[in-house]
Amino acid sequence: MDQKFVSSAEIEEARKKRAEEWKAAYERLGEKPPEIEEEYDPRTLYEKLQEQKMKKEEAFQEMTRFSNLIHRLDEDEIDFLATLEHEQRGKEKEKMKKVEQELEEFRRAAAKADEEAAPKLIIQPETVSAAPIKTSVKKDAQRMILESAIKIPSRKRSLNNDDTLSSNSNEQSKDQKRSKLDSSSSKESSSSTTSNNNITNNNTLASLLAYSDNSSSDENTSDDES
Repeated sequence: MDQKFVSSAEIEEARKKRAEEWKAAYERLGEKPPEIEEEYDPRTLYEKLQEQKMKKEEAFQEMTRFSNLIHRLDEDEIDFLATLEHEQRGKEKEKMKKVEQELEEFRRAAAKADEEAAPKLIIQPETVSAAPIKTSVKKDAQRMILESAIKIPSRKRSLNNDDTLSSNSNEQSKDQKRSKLDSSSSKESSSSTTSNNNITNNNTLASLLAYSDNSSSDENTSDDES
């Protein structure tokens, strides 16, 4: 069954093919082909102008398609965005201020906790360390007293011996004719004096030793009480 309808594309293709054949035939003859007459368009002038207008609008829209993506702000929109930005900055400042206050409070609390947790140093009084020094000084003084007491009798003994020797020598030189009885009596008197001196020295040493024992016992009791 033959087709009853033919599309415009097929008609246009057949027309171009026929024009090429005419052009090739005139070239073989060496003549110039005649101008092709325009096809008849049954449409009215208004329809033709509308078609041209639509084509121009489509071309213009294609050219300005990317430029339409940029939106220009008017004054109201600019004012609104400015107020919005100002409010946002104020909120950010308040937030930063609050954060700084919280950090400051945290630092103070941490410092206070460190001070409370730090161990307290116990300062010992100076009297504790000074007590042994006093006892040592007293003991040294007692030792010096005892040494001096021991040295004093020895010096007295030597002095007494020297005195007796000198007196005896003087008496012997002055009076060689004294009798043996007088010399013996003088010796007895000198021995009695030395014995008396020894007794007194022993008494002084005993009293000093008793005093040193009493003072050391008093110091020990005072140290125990402190």
